[in-house]
Amino acid sequence: MIIARNMSYGYARLTVYEESGFTIQKGDTVALVGPNGAGKSTLFKILMGEEKPTSGKLQIMGKVGYVPQEIKHDPQLEAAIDIQTYIDPELKKEAYELMIMLESLEVNAELETKPSTLSGGQRTKLALLKAIIAEPEILLLDEPTNFLDTQGKRWIMEFLSEYPNTLIVISHDIN
Repeated sequence: MIIARNMSYGYARLTVYEESGFTIQKGDTVALVGPNGAGKSTLFKILMGEEKPTSGKLQIMGKVGYVPQEIKHDPQLEAAIDIQTYIDPELKKEAYELMIMLESLEVNAELETKPSTLSGGQRTKLALLKAIIAEPEILLLDEPTNFLDTQGKRWIMEFLSEYPNTLIVISHDIN
C-alpha cells in the first residue's frame, strides 16, 4: 500500500508535485500516462527512495521492485553465472516454466547462458522476468513493452493482468 498526503517535490525553480495526495491499495494496478517531462519517472524515484519529497508525507508498505526502460548496468546480472540464477535465484519456477517465459519474450538463449553476454534489449527482458518472478508487493515498471514484438507485448500484458500484487506502470504504448 502507498499513501501520499500533501506531498510536494521540486528542484531548482521547477515544481513537479505540489501538495499531491493519493492512495494505492494492495493489489491495485495503476498506469501513469503523460507527456515526457510530466514527472512519471520522478514519481518512481520517489517511490524507490532515490528522491525524497520536499514536504508532505509518503508511506510505503511492502517491498518495492523496479524495472527501468533499459538495463544499462546491473551488478547482479553481470555477476550471474547463468540466466536461471539471475532471473530465479530462489528457484520458484521449474526450468520448463522459465524457458516458456524466455521464449514468450523472444530471448533465444538457454538457461545456462551467461546473461552478461546478451544484448541490452535481452538484458532488459531478463530484468523484467526477474522482477515478475520475485513478486514484490509493489512492482514499478517503466515502459515494460520496450524491446517487445507484438507476441511479447501480448504475453506480458496477459501475464501482468493477473499480477497478484500492486502494479504501477509507465507506458506510452497502447497497442
